[in-house]
Amino acid sequence: STTAIQEGATRGEHRSYHPVSAQWPAGTTALAFEIWVALAVSYYVAFILELNSAAGAGTGLLILVGPTQGMVLSKAIYRIGGTLFGAVFAIILTSLFSQDRTMLIAVFSVYMACLVAIATLLRDFRAYGCILAGYTVALISIADVDAPTATFTAMLDRVAVILLAVLVLAFVSAIFATAESARSLQSK
Repeated sequence: STTAIQEGATRGEHRSYHPVSAQWPAGTTALAFEIWVALAVSYYVAFILELNSAAGAGTGLLILVGPTQGMVLSKAIYRIGGTLFGAVFAIILTSLFSQDRTMLIAVFSVYMACLVAIATLLRDFRAYGCILAGYTVALISIADVDAPTATFTAMLDRVAVILLAVLVLAFVSAIFATAESARSLQSK
């Protein structure tokens, strides 16, 4: 096997694995810095507000990140809509079935099945928002199935974390936005 390596080297084949030779697409460093600033600000605000799931602010922000402002804005709108719809349904579901967890899970299953069926008819972030409305109920109601009194606090915390991630990303994106991206977004 060493002779094969030596023969390859004698034929003039040369492979270089230098990390410096890799080229990043234009704007990658600026986007990485923008994401880092947004993460730092979201964690700072979440800890100042003493949110129970402050780490969710960073995760929610990273879910929203994208290369273009229009994509981020579209995803953020459906993320907020899905979260709010799911949060309201979680409170209604818990209010109706706070003493009967079997019915809570059965109704949730039918609700989730309906949302999945609707999401198959939708495209892009509309389908994402639809599914998000389903698993928001799971995160709020099903997670606290044994403590229905904690559902309202869990709902407020979930909605606060999602809204914080969206608002911080929108604020940081507006600060770092180029004139070209602002014109492009305004024209649509």
